[in-house]
Amino acid sequence: MESPHDGQLVNYGDQPHPHQHDHSWLDAALIFRAFALAFSVKRIAVAFVALVVTGIFGFALDAVWPDFNGVAYQSTATGVVAEPELARLGLPLERTVDGETVALSRMGNFAFLVDELRYAEDGVTGGVRSLSLSAIAAGGQRAATAAVWLALNRTVFAVILFLGISAIWSVAGAVLSRSVALALTRDDDIAWSQVRGVARLRALDVYLAKLIPLGVVLVGSAALALCGLLAAIPGLGDVLYVVGFLPLIVGGGILMALAVVIGGAALPLMAYPVLIDGMDCADAAAAACSYVIRRPARYAFYVLVSLLGGAVLLTVLKLLVTLGLSLAGSAVASTMSLDEVAISTGEAELVIDKPAALWTPPSLDGASPFYGTISDRPVNGWLGLVRSFIRLALMSVWALLAAVIVAYGYAAAGASYLLLRRSVDRADITELPLENADKDDSSAMTEL
Repeated sequence: MESPHDGQLVNYGDQPHPHQHDHSWLDAALIFRAFALAFSVKRIAVAFVALVVTGIFGFALDAVWPDFNGVAYQSTATGVVAEPELARLGLPLERTVDGETVALSRMGNFAFLVDELRYAEDGVTGGVRSLSLSAIAAGGQRAATAAVWLALNRTVFAVILFLGISAIWSVAGAVLSRSVALALTRDDDIAWSQVRGVARLRALDVYLAKLIPLGVVLVGSAALALCGLLAAIPGLGDVLYVVGFLPLIVGGGILMALAVVIGGAALPLMAYPVLIDGMDCADAAAAACSYVIRRPARYAFYVLVSLLGGAVLLTVLKLLVTLGLSLAGSAVASTMSLDEVAISTGEAELVIDKPAALWTPPSLDGASPFYGTISDRPVNGWLGLVRSFIRLALMSVWALLAAVIVAYGYAAAGASYLLLRRSVDRADITELPLENADKDDSSAMTEL
């Protein structure tokens, strides 16, 4: 299908677009197509690989990062209490052992973020099960609070982590976004070789577009730090601070705050101007931010619908996994329990069923994690290796669920972008100015 505009957007000015109709907010129903798009095997595979690479990068960064700059935590009977909560409760970051004051143990910054996301996810799905919007909001607030705390208190680590994760997801996200764009605007089958070709060519623009808000904050911070250095000059610095720097500080602070708020809100949209409309990084960031500014209520509504839909989807998937693991695990344990394992407790040996020494299936009442409980009792030799494989398999199940949610998120963001573009630019949803790039790139690769 040839584009009627030869791959270029047309400005109709005040004239109605040929395909323009009176659209209402009920068009958010397009977002519900994200549920179907999320279950594409190839999209899930792309998201799964990207999640695994993200985890490897994050934990590797933890491994090389200084321990003293990690996150202090204290283990309690109800779980782990991390440094942000300790600070909120006014508790010290040290404890007394045998009359001596010692610092609390510290976990990696990325490990802290993963734990907080896991707790937040449990809170959200628990809120869906209990039909409590406040519990869902509390789960989302916990995830946001952890990210903000890490950015403010471990800024260097957060910047490096953001740069690395953005690079990973600019490549994977370009593939996901392009495939979503084609699926939402075209009903024919998607040639994934063509999707990968366009994504490879445009991934750098996607990456740079997402870095623009961070660049504004970093440049603004550097400029204000220079102002502070000049203000430190005795005598003259005080005059400069009051006369010239104070307005710069206020204005610069507001500009950076806008970059964080508007840029952060527009971040999920920034890949689509590149991969749908063929914009470069600067134009893509400007277009995404413009849509957020010009249609804030509509965009907030789309985000709310997407988040609630994602929460329900995650809850249903977790319940299915819980039911499956509970039934399968109970069936296996009914015969596997005929074998017993002797475990040393230090003073004596304890004989227990083999399933209890390895893994306990999840309970259907929600009292245990949805993937069950891995035993922490000491085992040796072969059983230790078996337990490690079980842990790896269960982590893979968790990552697979996360991959489905990521695929859903990209599809919902793509639908939101198309709806906002139609509302602001009067562009029909089926318009795909970069459509022929898939065919051109495929032909070029064939000739090579």
